Amino acid sequence: MPNQTSPYYITRTCQNCGNKDDIYLTKKQKAFELYNFNKVWNQECTVCKSTECYSVGGFPIELDKELLLEWALDSSLHINPQDDEIILAEERYIDMMIDVLDNYDISEIKKRILVEALCIIIYDSIIGRDEDIEILHKNEALIERVAAELIKRQPVVLAAGRYISDYIKQIVYPRIGLPINGV
Repeated sequence: MPNQTSPYYITRTCQNCGNKDDIYLTKKQKAFELYNFNKVWNQECTVCKSTECYSVGGFPIELDKELLLEWALDSSLHINPQDDEIILAEERYIDMMIDVLDNYDISEIKKRILVEALCIIIYDSIIGRDEDIEILHKNEALIERVAAELIKRQPVVLAAGRYISDYIKQIVYPRIGLPINGV
């Protein structure tokens, strides 16, 4: 069981007195939300003993290669059940995602999520542009970097295509030499 020296925790805020209790977790529990949310929500406040909860939450964990690989190899794991691809759509995860795509036997669903995350990085870099020339230059370098990786993996992108939103395809596919309809 995790102890109070663990750097991984969530915080339960009491609705009655506002006290914040930290619930310590393992790295894996924190990364993949592997704890009983209802149990945490309904536990007693350490100050007033109320079971009325205002919120349960905390900062997301930064994934490392070990966690990303564990996620990729286990179809039951989620970083966020509804938004794995959005959480992964960050520049800091690009090299790890490419490595996992290329070097590990992962399910088609996890491949799709990784490809979708890479497409989202391009989409966000194009749509979310700033007029600042330095940011534009950085975005263009990032767009070109990710586009080059997706171009090398066009069959994988096409296989994931039916899961990628059309509005993302309209922006990303022309950058990687694919028709918007994916055929």
